[in-house]
Amino acid sequence: VLFMLGVSMMLVSAGYDGLSKVPPLAGLLVSGALFLLTKPMKRGYLGIGDIRLWKLPEELYDMGYFMTFLGLKDKDFYSSDYFPLFPWLFLFLVGFYLFHLLQKKGQQKRAGKEFRRIPVLSFLGRHSLLIYMLHQPVLYGVAMVVKLFM
Repeated sequence: VLFMLGVSMMLVSAGYDGLSKVPPLAGLLVSGALFLLTKPMKRGYLGIGDIRLWKLPEELYDMGYFMTFLGLKDKDFYSSDYFPLFPWLFLFLVGFYLFHLLQKKGQQKRAGKEFRRIPVLSFLGRHSLLIYMLHQPVLYGVAMVVKLFM
């Protein structure tokens, strides 16, 4: 997840000037549509849900790990934390354009104030790195304790 987010941030930063020229609502709708269209790439086609609009050539899935990074997973690749660039870059862009749409309407500051009123969310946001680093050892410890009593 972190690698995909990092690459998405770098790509959006590099293309910021061009992306910012797209009207936010249009960017939001197109990015959302592209996310839905590319979501089934890992199953060998482009489409929406189970509706297959375009079958992708099988050769694309045998070109090694670079294509796996893009979303065309190599048959020998396995990961429990696999988030390829496509379709997730498009969902990242949905957030980018949603922010710009709210900013254009002057709503982003109001939305930020609303979230500050929820102390639990504020705490989680301020301490997300610590929570991320501690959650696995804590869950592992809980699992060990549960196993002792079974």
